[in-house]
Amino acid sequence: MKLQYKEVKSCIQPKEVDTISSPNGVYLRRNITLEDGIYTYEEAFLSSEEYNQYIISKDITNEILDKEDSEAYLRYETKLNTGVPYTNGHLYKPKYINDYKKIMDDVITALDLLIKAGGEQAAAQILAKKFTVYDETGLAENAELMTVTDIITLYFYLYTVKEQYYQEYKAEKQNRGVYDVELESNEN
Repeated sequence: MKLQYKEVKSCIQPKEVDTISSPNGVYLRRNITLEDGIYTYEEAFLSSEEYNQYIISKDITNEILDKEDSEAYLRYETKLNTGVPYTNGHLYKPKYINDYKKIMDDVITALDLLIKAGGEQAAAQILAKKFTVYDETGLAENAELMTVTDIITLYFYLYTVKEQYYQEYKAEKQNRGVYDVELESNEN
């Protein structure tokens, strides 16, 4: 089932899965961001029957992607969506490392082109350029100007935190599996 998403803006924080707003079905939302008090996100609507089919296919996909609806996985996802303190005093979500990676990828592409064209001096200017980076609030007053080096450092910090959370999730999942096996053997 291919979902049809459209971009939506709202001043109210949306739920990722909204089963209440419509008696005719379910809204699925993704890529929720907050900027200047406005939430921007993509939204798809499914009838109740379509949603039930989606859940079944989602379970299969989650199994393939090593995702699940367990408490351990939900804790892991919550940690990724919770800001962690950084050296500049702001909180940044490990979930957003892909946003920082995109900035780095864009810079690398520009640097490669400049260097190939013989513009080493221009490349150095790009590395010194500052980009606006928002903390978990998305508010302009909490934005920081960061150099490419600053963004790379933030990226690796958040990547390390994300990996730590993932290892904790895997250990909890493994321990839970061992616990389940012990319960089954004790019942027999």
